[in-house]
Amino acid sequence: MTEKTDSPQALPAGAQGVVNLRRPGTSTIVKQRRYPKAEFLIMVVCPVVLGVLYWGIIASPRYTASAEFTIRADSTVPGAMELSRLGLVPVGVDYDNKALLAFIPSRACMTKTDLETDILQHWADRRWDHISRLGAHEPVEEQVWYWQRRVHVEWREDTGQIRLRVQAFTPEKALAACAAILRACEELTNDLSREMLAKRKAFLDQELEHAHALLTHSRAKVAAFQKRYDAIDPVGQVTTIADTIAKIESSLALERAALVELLATKGDDSPEVLRQKARIAALEQEIQRERNRVTGASGTSDIADIVSQWQQLQIELEHATKTYATVLASQQQARAELARQIKHLQVVVPPALPEEASHPPLLYNTLLLAIICLALWFVWATVRAIVREHRD
Repeated sequence: MTEKTDSPQALPAGAQGVVNLRRPGTSTIVKQRRYPKAEFLIMVVCPVVLGVLYWGIIASPRYTASAEFTIRADSTVPGAMELSRLGLVPVGVDYDNKALLAFIPSRACMTKTDLETDILQHWADRRWDHISRLGAHEPVEEQVWYWQRRVHVEWREDTGQIRLRVQAFTPEKALAACAAILRACEELTNDLSREMLAKRKAFLDQELEHAHALLTHSRAKVAAFQKRYDAIDPVGQVTTIADTIAKIESSLALERAALVELLATKGDDSPEVLRQKARIAALEQEIQRERNRVTGASGTSDIADIVSQWQQLQIELEHATKTYATVLASQQQARAELARQIKHLQVVVPPALPEEASHPPLLYNTLLLAIICLALWFVWATVRAIVREHRD
């Protein structure tokens, strides 16, 4: 019994060729070879061609007006020139620059610029292509988003300047919008500078008012003390009284010595002794009167206490006077310094009328789109090959 075989050798040569052309899997291989070409056309060639058609023919050209500016303080401020030579900026100036970086993309700046140039209506004009223009009745949030796409601001670390770029569909509108933004930034800078000056002046006025109140209070205490003890200069007056008392006490000592001599020779009732005792009593009364001038009728204060109080009041008055004079001089100097520290916006590179459209960049966009499409197609082909291999 002979075995059946499927070997090609069992068939004629002509029949073998026909079978090889139609063996299973042949049509599938042909189809699989055709699919990558179609996928490449769909995923790479078609998007790139459509992108070139849009950016080269359909898209409305946009013009860019640019400017560079910064915030400057007066160069007479101590240390400002040294910082600028080192490529640094003072803290206050750096704060104002950062404030402008936050202000330009904001809704407030968009509103100010639109009121002056009607830039939103220009961007929404139906003359421009549908993809590039702003919607006619977009909400404010969408307008701000579109504003941030058309107005670009960046901080240049190498020069310490702000670069502003504004896009519009006509050169004149781009220039007008850029100039309007610069004016809005200048207005904000002036407002911040005036606010800073007002706060510092208010602080200086408060310090001066406090020093003046302290001086007035010290003078009032001195006047009350002088009125209480009826003395213009208690220290000098007390010194004079003390000298007077010392002289009287010296005379009193002599009179008492004379009385002792008289009592040794005469009796207590003799006229000489009585006159001597009267002189001694008069001197003692005089001493008591002088002491009462210092201590008062009640005798509650002594000379040392009065002098101590007066000296303390004089120290407080002198301190208050020096403080007021120092604060007054500091305020005058600070006001002059603040006047020199007024910051202003300095335009380094003024905006100019653009002559050529800057957007859309055809070559850059085409290359970027081609790279993205090729990357996606490569990922898709790799995934498809892996899946087919696992299926086989």
